[in-house]
Amino acid sequence: MSTIPGEVILQIVESLIPSTSRKIHPPSDIVTQTLISLTLACKPTYHPARQLLFRHCLYVDSIERLDNLFDKSGYFVDNDTNGTDQCIQAYSLFLAPFPPGKLDEPHIVHQIDRLFSHLRSSLRNLVINIPLRYLYPEDDVQGLRKTLRVAFSRLTALEDFCSVQDELFLNAVEEEIEPQIWPTWPRLRRLALYNPCVNGDFVENLLQCPNITHVVLTRADSYMDEPLPPSVAERLPLPGLKRVLVINTKEGRLRDAHIRDSTGRETSFWGRLLLAQCPEWNDWKEREVGALLVYADVPMPPGQGGDNIHLLQEWLCARAVDGTLWEFPGVHYTLDDA
Repeated sequence: MSTIPGEVILQIVESLIPSTSRKIHPPSDIVTQTLISLTLACKPTYHPARQLLFRHCLYVDSIERLDNLFDKSGYFVDNDTNGTDQCIQAYSLFLAPFPPGKLDEPHIVHQIDRLFSHLRSSLRNLVINIPLRYLYPEDDVQGLRKTLRVAFSRLTALEDFCSVQDELFLNAVEEEIEPQIWPTWPRLRRLALYNPCVNGDFVENLLQCPNITHVVLTRADSYMDEPLPPSVAERLPLPGLKRVLVINTKEGRLRDAHIRDSTGRETSFWGRLLLAQCPEWNDWKEREVGALLVYADVPMPPGQGGDNIHLLQEWLCARAVDGTLWEFPGVHYTLDDA
């Protein structure tokens, strides 16, 4: 009876997820289920399948799943020398362990702190759906925000990051504006934030990210109408920035365009990028400088009006998790939009 060479088995397992994939596979995904089955099939498939699970299928959407990572996986142990899978590295993570609208959860915060301590040197792709604005510094009697701030600051290997609910609000001191954490990640290439204020401080932070190539702004404030300080505006466009995607509903996009004034139009973040990418004003194929500035209108379900916050957050989260966000085919802004 002939047997399949081990090298072939390894290639079959590895072909399930391309090495360049940015998708974070949820537990229900057929690929995740297949990899779990392969860890149980035979010894040759156990290790490569388990490796892919930790690299691409860490989907933590509850405190139970977060606890199970430590209690049942055999990977996350406090003493690194005793781990059973020390050659395995986790590359991607979806993290949403908190109850809706509640951050005051000491156990969850402690577990995140532990998790990030283990992943600090390997985690490349992180999508968080965390209610960071549901516990303000003045109400944080247990110091949970400080713990989270320190935990996020450890993630120096991150290349892709998406915050679904906010701009990564990690202020821990009452009535004090603290520096953003994401500009301290030296390898950061792709950044997606919800409802950031795109002012001079924001652009200054972008300028601190030498490797940034893609920025996604969902329901952003001030990106069209707030004039940047001359010392900041003159440094745009960023040399390495390739693509800026602006996400909103059509109604929200048109409202943003309506409120911008003529004085801020050419010196805002949006205005500087638009003018830089249109040296010939209308020929996109001849674009040689600046980031490609595009927008995407999230469709509103028929009959739904009013609050679109959750709609936009769900849209952003889905595309960040499936890996399509960074190259989502938006619509080009033109000078007719200026």
